[in-house]
Amino acid sequence: MIKLITFDLDDTLWDNGPVIRRAIHEGYSWLLEQHPALAEVHDIVSLNALKDEIKNSTPELEHRVSEVRIVGIQRALMELGYGESEARLAAEEAFGHFHHWRHQVELFEGVQECLQQLAENYRLAVITNGNADVNQLGLGHFFEFSINSEEMNRSKPDPIMFTTALERAGVLPEEALHVGDNLITDVKGAADVGMKTLWFNPEQKELLENDRIPDLVVNSVLDMPLMIKLLYRF
Repeated sequence: MIKLITFDLDDTLWDNGPVIRRAIHEGYSWLLEQHPALAEVHDIVSLNALKDEIKNSTPELEHRVSEVRIVGIQRALMELGYGESEARLAAEEAFGHFHHWRHQVELFEGVQECLQQLAENYRLAVITNGNADVNQLGLGHFFEFSINSEEMNRSKPDPIMFTTALERAGVLPEEALHVGDNLITDVKGAADVGMKTLWFNPEQKELLENDRIPDLVVNSVLDMPLMIKLLYRF
């Protein structure tokens, strides 16, 4: 019997690509307004590349998606001659602007209705590698708790992301279902700890030979409640 359903966020409840691209654009535009000299050393592409370089070369920041973006902006401003503390404060302010736009999402059709129906019969939680906050998205009331990679200093498919959720909810792996769009970070990660899995596959991709087979495959959020009910009667 399923008692807990955990959800990925990015690309499971909304299309994340356009959201991040807009947030990066708006964040960079705001940075140039406040610090116009930045254009002399970094355009939007090189600033994002600096963030990736820092992430790849700094193991302690590998899973801290917010902090690595702040450090990237801080370092860029220090290249202009800003002091470390001054650059840090400015970078945190700039990140706040980016983070605002990061939450301007367009939910997939039926997300609110899906969560409402599921919350009537199951406990819901979030497991995400991103830095979206369900409370800022107006979805917090559906979920008991949220686990993210920044908090855990780990990322899916690391088992600790899933076992921590099971421990917080006080349920067994076979009593939990994880919903996500990624066959590795979501499906394989959850299945490896014994959870049931639902692959959200709106593009109707084909499973490859070595892919972990999910317990359920759904192409539309609108179909999730019925499919879960049919397979795992509460």
